[in-house]
Amino acid sequence: MDNKSAIRVVGILLVYAVFALVAKVLDPGWILPRVTNIGVIMLVLQSNALMVVAVAFVCSLIWFIAGEWAIQAWAPVRTWYLTWVLLFIVVVAAAIYYAFQGPVMGSLERVNSNVLGCYLAVGLLPFYLSSLLFTSTNRRYVIWPSRHVVKW
Repeated sequence: MDNKSAIRVVGILLVYAVFALVAKVLDPGWILPRVTNIGVIMLVLQSNALMVVAVAFVCSLIWFIAGEWAIQAWAPVRTWYLTWVLLFIVVVAAAIYYAFQGPVMGSLERVNSNVLGCYLAVGLLPFYLSSLLFTSTNRRYVIWPSRHVVKW
């Protein structure tokens, strides 16, 4: 591993540390209005959000390792796109799974969509940002708009 790869791994870790902190201090007041047993529900929501962040982190590491060592540099671009899209789908599936694995909250109809939106945000944003900013050198410009954003 050269210095640029180490710096990229540290960048990925920093992005996920920020989003794990966001998932940990998540205030469910805007997600769960009119819920009385907020302590237990908040614990479940935070742990599920951290699991979504963890799945996204593993997908980012898989993307980085695939770009750095697994997929050959001369592989067709569609191989890179397919790999990234499949990892993106894994993160979306994890967010959907954990949104519906939360506590049953009675007659609140909009809770699942709010929770799903929150899980998608804490899962997809760090995955997209880490793959946009810290992709390996082989396929740095696969993710849109990295050609305009990444200059190092």
